[in-house]
Amino acid sequence: MICTDCNRAIGQCICPGRDAELHAIAYDPESCVLFKWCRGCDKHYARCRCAVPDFYVISGGQEIPVASLRTITGEPPDVDLSPFSERGH
Repeated sequence: MICTDCNRAIGQCICPGRDAELHAIAYDPESCVLFKWCRGCDKHYARCRCAVPDFYVISGGQEIPVASLRTITGEPPDVDLSPFSERGH
């Protein structure tokens, strides 16, 4: 995910208010965007700086069980919620 204002990855974005904007989208009941989110700091996973993050999937302010997610082809998505994966934190 890239910030359209500063053209940096969300984790490196320095724009003021970016956390609030991401939070507003994640918790908007009309939103259909899925986010990997941290329970500990209540931020997008790329913005999380928790020593031991607790990630989950959120959309419309509701936690979405990973087991219920499917890709457009009907396959389960490759969702990594581990706090310290090879894909980064």
